[in-house]
Amino acid sequence: MPAEIPDGAVIMARAILNSSLWTMRPEDRVVAMTCIALCNWRPRKWWDGRAEVVIGRGQFVASWDRLAKAAGLKTKVVRTSVQNLCNIGFLARHRARRYSIYTLPKYDHYQDITKYSDSAVVGAGKTSGSERAANGQRAGNKQEGKEGEEGNKKTIPLASPTPSDQPLLEQADRRVEALGKALQIVKTVEPEPVRVVLHEFLGWLESRPEIPGKRVHETIFKLANLRQSLIADNGIPRDKIFVYALRETMKHDSFSASYVAKVMQNAVMKWRDGIFRG
Repeated sequence: MPAEIPDGAVIMARAILNSSLWTMRPEDRVVAMTCIALCNWRPRKWWDGRAEVVIGRGQFVASWDRLAKAAGLKTKVVRTSVQNLCNIGFLARHRARRYSIYTLPKYDHYQDITKYSDSAVVGAGKTSGSERAANGQRAGNKQEGKEGEEGNKKTIPLASPTPSDQPLLEQADRRVEALGKALQIVKTVEPEPVRVVLHEFLGWLESRPEIPGKRVHETIFKLANLRQSLIADNGIPRDKIFVYALRETMKHDSFSASYVAKVMQNAVMKWRDGIFRG
């Protein structure tokens, strides 16, 4: 008998109603559910315009416009929701030229039917779940961005297989804990305009999965101390220079506290020479 509902299915735990995700904005929850639905259930190859890339299980490729269209929300709203979801460790975003690769760190854990306590569901999943999954998600996995001319193709594995889910879950938990500590530091920063930009910088760091959570926390800690170390004497606009340095660092795609310090030092020299425009 042919399937009545196309494109396969995903698992959603009833316990989600008691999770931290359900305390977030309604828009954040919509984007979270959209991301789950867009994820690959198995690795797939995708042409990014230059090379062939492997988009792993629990990952998907999307531009801002595509994600906003799928969620039925405005792009500006989706950007904020993605940032919020990245901040709590639900989602990770790796930026590329005209698209982003999104990863749900705990996708395997929550999409493994054997993790759930309902024995009847588990039994059904063992006998027919894989068969149903194999017939689904064809439309959802038609990744966009097939532009570009054929060249030397190469495969870039983005999701390394692991013997079990536990190491990945532990790593994700550690990242969430480290990001939470970094966020607490950001919340103590005053005045508000500085805190807002530092929070933006934190989100920018967190959206890069190649940066360990511990390093993100250490960077934010160093930046908070760095700002305090710049004595606001002789009229030096400490906060203005600090915000300027953060924006310049993001602009030049750097993420080290030492780079921010160098930019701040140069800005102070320019200010003393009367040529700092911030």
